[in-house]
Amino acid sequence: MKKHRLPAQEIPILAEVDVVVIGGSFAGLASALQFANQGKRVIVVEARTYLGSEITATLSPWITSSQASTSILMDACVKASGRTFSRGNTETTVFHVDRLKLQLEEELLTAGVQLLYASLPIGISSIENNANGLIIANKSGRQLIRCQGIVDATETAITTFFSEALKPAGKLKRACYKRVLEFTNVQGIDQLELPVPSELGIKENKVHLYSGYHGNGHVYVEYQMVFNADNRLEANHQRESAAQKAGIDLAEYMIHHIPAFSKAVLCASSYELKGPYHLEDNEESQKTHQLIQLDRLAVNYPNTWSFYQDLFVHGNTDWLDPVKAAALGEQFSELVNDLTFNQPCSRQTIAQQ
Repeated sequence: MKKHRLPAQEIPILAEVDVVVIGGSFAGLASALQFANQGKRVIVVEARTYLGSEITATLSPWITSSQASTSILMDACVKASGRTFSRGNTETTVFHVDRLKLQLEEELLTAGVQLLYASLPIGISSIENNANGLIIANKSGRQLIRCQGIVDATETAITTFFSEALKPAGKLKRACYKRVLEFTNVQGIDQLELPVPSELGIKENKVHLYSGYHGNGHVYVEYQMVFNADNRLEANHQRESAAQKAGIDLAEYMIHHIPAFSKAVLCASSYELKGPYHLEDNEESQKTHQLIQLDRLAVNYPNTWSFYQDLFVHGNTDWLDPVKAAALGEQFSELVNDLTFNQPCSRQTIAQQ
């Protein structure tokens, strides 16, 4: 195996590709597939052991007809693992989560995209011939993926932390985050929303209900909370802890005080919060950014872009919507198709020790 020299050490080169996509979000996967269709060699690096984080990690396996944007990837997922039914005045597609995960893997592998799970990016190295190197860490130690371009599709915009942490835009200093509880054996409930006590600390004192794929009392309960939108690890831990506690209190309240949930079983909760969203549903927060501006995504490294930088810096919450995000990911790859990834690189190596 080839090796690349970092200060005071050498690390093995795991792969040599044209593009590395960091993060198995719908935006990242759609971008990877589009690059592969262009004939590029692509590898997806995911810290989790599954894909589709906007839906799977947040346990939000539904999309609605109001999410108008479409993509090749989302269409394939709906066909393979979705079930569509009417919900109020809109059509809702709910996914079988395990089938969705398998379908996303199948889409990548069929397109010839390499997939690497349980690996965390820790740095970017500029190497010879104007190439980049993504340094990753996993149970095998440090490894390097040599590439021409790097696409950061992680929800934390991880590549921006290799130089300095992102600060959220002023309007996102405090933001709304969503969390989901999954119940089975819920008895005969038709409401789309339910009021809850203010003591639970849930935004607007209400929760949203979504029917699950399996029917027969399978229900998802989504609740929202307001937190500091600081995009740092400590702040994320504080948000997750507070939201988990609120979820326990909410489940207890629903089982003991809402008749339809009296015999319900709490079988899961989302692994991660979904957000940040704008606090107010005003015209600005609902605005759809249909055209990508590459300068909003550019990171301070050659041929490196971060999708969620557009969220944290410019407040574009379209990246949180799996339907819109997949469409944006495809659009991004089409925009950079003609780039030859030959911008001059410095010899600087940046990695977390």
